[in-house]
Amino acid sequence: MKTLLITLITLGTAVFTFAAGLENFDNYTVTGSSYVNGTFTGQDGSTWSYTQCRGDIDIIAPTPCMGKGRTPSAEVRSGTIHDGCGTLSLDWMKAYSTDVNLDVKINGNVVATITGGIKTNSATYGPITVNISADFTMSFEQKDENAGQVAIDNIQWTSYSGGGGGGPTNKPTVETIINDVIPTNNQLVTVYLSVFDDVTTIDEVKVFYTVNDWGAVATREATLSAGKVYKVYMPVYSGGTTVRYSAYAVNSYTNSGYATVTNSYRVKSSDISGGSYTCRVMAANTTSGTHQAYENPGIRIFQGLKPDVVAIQEFNYESGSIRDLIDEAFGTNYYYYREGGGEQIPNGIVSRWPIKSSGEWEDKEVSNRDFAWAIIDIPGDIDLHVVSVHLLTSGSGVRNTEAKEIKRQITNNWSDNDYIFVGGDMNTSTRNESAIQTFGSFPIPLSDSIKPKDQNSNDDTNASRSKPYDRVLPNSALNDLQTATVIDGHSFPDGLVYDSRVTSPYQLLPSPIQSGDSGASSMQHMGVVKDFLIPNGDGTTTNSSPVLNSISNYSAHIGNTVSFEVIATDVDNDTIALTCSDSSHFSSISASGSVTGDYLWSTVGAEPGNYSIIFTATANSVESKQMINISIIPEPFYLSFIIYQLLFIIRRIS
Repeated sequence: MKTLLITLITLGTAVFTFAAGLENFDNYTVTGSSYVNGTFTGQDGSTWSYTQCRGDIDIIAPTPCMGKGRTPSAEVRSGTIHDGCGTLSLDWMKAYSTDVNLDVKINGNVVATITGGIKTNSATYGPITVNISADFTMSFEQKDENAGQVAIDNIQWTSYSGGGGGGPTNKPTVETIINDVIPTNNQLVTVYLSVFDDVTTIDEVKVFYTVNDWGAVATREATLSAGKVYKVYMPVYSGGTTVRYSAYAVNSYTNSGYATVTNSYRVKSSDISGGSYTCRVMAANTTSGTHQAYENPGIRIFQGLKPDVVAIQEFNYESGSIRDLIDEAFGTNYYYYREGGGEQIPNGIVSRWPIKSSGEWEDKEVSNRDFAWAIIDIPGDIDLHVVSVHLLTSGSGVRNTEAKEIKRQITNNWSDNDYIFVGGDMNTSTRNESAIQTFGSFPIPLSDSIKPKDQNSNDDTNASRSKPYDRVLPNSALNDLQTATVIDGHSFPDGLVYDSRVTSPYQLLPSPIQSGDSGASSMQHMGVVKDFLIPNGDGTTTNSSPVLNSISNYSAHIGNTVSFEVIATDVDNDTIALTCSDSSHFSSISASGSVTGDYLWSTVGAEPGNYSIIFTATANSVESKQMINISIIPEPFYLSFIIYQLLFIIRRIS
C-alpha cells in the first residue's frame, strides 16, 4: 500500500524531480516503541541497517524513528548503491520536543545537517547537491547525545549527471564575526560567527586569535548553535589585554574560507583602579564517588562556572594535594583555607584574592568538621567575610543550634558594615526552617530573600532536586549589591542553581562541563552561585555592559509567523537602546534600566534558508550583542494535501 502512495506522489511531483532511487522503508518491519537494531533489504536491493530505532512514529508507515541519547548512537545506513548520486532529498519529522540535529552523510562525509523542526510536522529537506560518480553509501546519523528523536522517510536521489567535476570547488564564507561584550578583568567573552556554504556542509569552524599583535596565534574550535550561527568561548584575560581575532571555515570538500574581517577588544581593568567589579561567590558540596572527595565532575563544574570565592564542603582530594586540587579547579593564582585537626570532611574557603586571616569556630554538634571562616582582601575599602558551613542532617533542632552558634560568632567578631556571607550545605528541608530564620534574625541578619534557580526555575539543590539544602546567605550590605549572574550569555537575575542535567528550556554547559557531571555517581548536591557588583571604594562605578537575556534560535515553515521578545537590562540604570540587524521586523522603545523589544516576521513569500540575526543593546555607549539563527523551512510542496487525500480515499475503499 505504501508503494502505491509513493508512486502516486512521485507521479504528482515529477515536475520537480526525477529520482534515480527511492527508499520508502516498505521492508522496515519494526512497529513498536522499543529502540532496536536490525537490517532490511532496501528498494535498491542493498542491505540497509538501523541502530536504536523505533517504528511507532510515522510519516507514512512504516517509518524508522531514531532515538535520542542512545548507546550506540542512533542511525540509519544504506548498503552500497551503484551509479553515483547527483542530488538527495528526504522527508523528516521532529518526533518530540527536543530539536532535531541530524547529519546526512555520503561515504562518511557530512553533506547536510538537518536542525530544528516543528513537533510532529513533517517536512522535505533538499535537494542536497552531492555529485558523486562512483558507488556510494548514505547514512543518517544523530549529531550528538542531545539530538532529538527524528523520523525519516521517502529518501530520493538522482543519478550523477557528470556536472560535478569531482565535487564542489566553492569555499565557505565567514559572513559576520562579533564579540558579545567588551569584557572587564577576567570576564568571559563569547564570539559569534555567521558561516555560509550554499553547496556543501561545514566540517569545521575555528577562531584564531592573538594577544601579541599576531606574533603568536592560538585557535579555538567553534560549535554550531543552529543553522549557520556558530559560537566560541574565548579565554579570560586580565585588564589591559588587547585580543584580536578572526576565523576560518572548512567544508566537506576541504575547501577553506577565511573571514575578511579582523575584530578586537581590550579588556577593561575596573577591579584594579576605580569603578566596580563583579564578585562571583559559590556554595559547593559537589563531591562525587564513595570517598567524600572532589573528582573530575566537581572539578569541571568549578572550571566552567569560574567563581571568585567558594564556601566549599567535604574539602578532600585523593588524586594529589589540596594545592593540586586548587590549581586544577581554579588556577595557580587562587588562595585557600582548609580547617585543620584532621577532620574527616573539612570545610574551607577558596578565593581569587588574598586571605588576610582565617580559622575555625567549633561545631559542638558533630565531630568530623567545624565552621571554617576567612577574611578576604577583595579590591576596595571593605573586606569580604566568609563562613563555610556543613550543617547536620540529624534534625532541624540540631541545625538551629548550629545556626545560633554561627550567628553568635559573627556578631561577636564582625560588623554589619562588613561584607559577610555564610554559604554551604545546610541540609535544610524547607525554605523557612528554624535555622534559616535564625540566620535572618538581628543584629546581623543574613538574607535568603533572593533565591537562585536553575534555567527551569527550580531552586532545590539536593541531588534529586527536591530540597533546598544549599545556600548563599549575605548580610544586608552585600545583599544590596547582588546583580545578575550571566553564564554563556544566559542571565539569572536571582543567581543560579547549577545542574548540568537540566535541558529545558535549554541546556547550560559552559566548557569544560559535561552533561552528566551533576549526575555523577554519588554526586552530593548542586552548586549555588550569586554575583555581587562591588564598588572599589573611590565613590565611582564603571560603565557596566548591558545584559541581553538569552535569545533562542528559531525555526518556522514558510507562511508561519516568527514572533518573540528580546529583553535587555542594565545594572547602572542607564537608558538602553535595543536594535536588530533585521530592523524591518523589529521594534523597541528606549528605556532606563530595562527594555523589551518585539521581533515579528510573517514569512509569507520568504525564501527558505538560514538567517543570522544580531541583537544589540547599547547603554551609555557600551554594547552587548547576541547572534541567533532563524531557519525558514520550505513546505513540502503540496505533498501533505495529497497524502491526506489519498489516505482518506484508501480508508474509504478498504
